[in-house]
Amino acid sequence: MSPRARLCKILVYAAYILLLTLVQTTWPDTLAIAGVRPDLTLVLVASIGFLFGETDGAATGLLCGLLLDIQAGRLIGLGMLLLMLSGLLPALVFHKSSTRPVLLAPIAVVMAVLLFHTTVYGVSWLYPSLPYLGRNPYELADVVGKRILPLLVLDGLLAIPMALALRYAGPYRRKQLEVIE
Repeated sequence: MSPRARLCKILVYAAYILLLTLVQTTWPDTLAIAGVRPDLTLVLVASIGFLFGETDGAATGLLCGLLLDIQAGRLIGLGMLLLMLSGLLPALVFHKSSTRPVLLAPIAVVMAVLLFHTTVYGVSWLYPSLPYLGRNPYELADVVGKRILPLLVLDGLLAIPMALALRYAGPYRRKQLEVIE
């Protein structure tokens, strides 16, 4: 890859990350579905890992995770690790696939959402630092029913437009995409 193509790839990823981080943090409550906002950076990272492979998925996951940890005001590291793994998981699951159709992107995103949010809620359950998340099994079922399931649906639905945007307005030209796939 030429230095110019590498710089173009970095700039396109940076634009997507900054735009989606801005949209995610300013998402109005009136557009929340069942009280849940979409996790746009997670959808982006999983879609990049699904479409473009391990390296791109892991690198964007680390950067998005750093931004997430800084915004959340928590220890830096858990979000970075989880989003990096969320970018790697779809890439590793679909790595033998010669073609990666956009219609399979929701499966990749759902896998990443399950990995990310079950780990976050699991760690929060083991080490409760959030006052509203207790150790009562009914509260755990409430978290799954009211938070994780709507996120799976919402993020899964957003996976197709995200994958289409990355495929047609992404960092790779059409000839380069054929090489990746």
